[in-house]
Amino acid sequence: CNFACQLVTHGHKVFIRDLPSMGMKELDIIEFIPSKLDHRDVFVSVENGNLIISCNKTRPPYPIKIKNKLILDSKLFEMIGLYFGDGFNRNKGSSNRKVGIANNCPKLHNDWISFLERIGVSRNKLYIQIQIGSNITNSHEEIRKYWSESLFLPLSCFSPKINVKDCKTKEYGLAVVCFHNKIFRKISENLFSHCIELIKKNKEFATSFLRGLFAAEGYSATNRCGSLCSLDIPIISDSRRDYVEKLFLDLGLRCTNNGTRIIFSGYIDFKKFRKLGLHKMHPDRCARFERAYKHLIEKGHVPALTKLKIINCLGVGGKNRYEISNLLELDISTVYKSLKDLEVKKVVRCSGKSLSSNNRKLRKTWELVNVPDEYSLMNNDYGGKL
Repeated sequence: CNFACQLVTHGHKVFIRDLPSMGMKELDIIEFIPSKLDHRDVFVSVENGNLIISCNKTRPPYPIKIKNKLILDSKLFEMIGLYFGDGFNRNKGSSNRKVGIANNCPKLHNDWISFLERIGVSRNKLYIQIQIGSNITNSHEEIRKYWSESLFLPLSCFSPKINVKDCKTKEYGLAVVCFHNKIFRKISENLFSHCIELIKKNKEFATSFLRGLFAAEGYSATNRCGSLCSLDIPIISDSRRDYVEKLFLDLGLRCTNNGTRIIFSGYIDFKKFRKLGLHKMHPDRCARFERAYKHLIEKGHVPALTKLKIINCLGVGGKNRYEISNLLELDISTVYKSLKDLEVKKVVRCSGKSLSSNNRKLRKTWELVNVPDEYSLMNNDYGGKL
């Protein structure tokens, strides 16, 4: 066991090894084990590829057995994002012995449990607390049964007491799924901090992380008509909020940091957000986003989208505004204003005139000059509100 402790105590150098057959990489978890836990030494031994970790006293924290390898894949960084939003980060009292998340979505909890199993934590060693609002009328037995069946865990893993809060929750409240072990908490903190640094340097990791974070904290706001009007991620910590803002900017999404939350409010960013699949991890939030986004596209008034449609239409040849109106099923006045704005932006130009379909009038023909930066389409340089 001494060789492992020496590896940990000499500088915490983290080794990332390639997996050629999978095109992925893996971390050695042994590099994240602390040499001491408070005043106690930490001992590590290796058994069949697993790590046996303990302290030099018989009282808690009790020894644990975990895996020594962890693959760097999208699931890992989604869980880092989920933990960033919903995980325990308090160090007072018994909180410094817990690693867990609180959420009302069984799918997210099952993802979290699968992640813990990948590290080597047995699901039967998990501890689940349930919280419900004062509005809930279901019996406590029904609620425990629901979560037991949803998480595929025996009732012995659940706290006998259900906490009732003076607030409103969903029908079965929320569950807090955690693993109690102070050594594991410290290993998780070290692993989390290292992954946060990796995320800043890799866009694929950042995408997965933000997908997990939106599943934990994201919200799709709609207007009175049901169209998507903003995306919202509340983050209390200034440093954490700045970190997340930088990740979004690096991925090419514009957002507003208003001092308490990250906000997206434009069609172009909604489209990029959707293309990256940042909304897909939480089933209910994914459905809400898709429903509101579809309504925005089909029934909302989005000048930038109208201009994009016109650009695509002119990409296959010059047309007059009436032809564009018929092809795109748009109001003729909307097409004209959008064309004039694109002309000011030097995206399109009038290339001449052509006879109308009845050969009675000459009408301006427009052609595409260049494809602009999409964000420029959100501004109306022609004047007036499109």
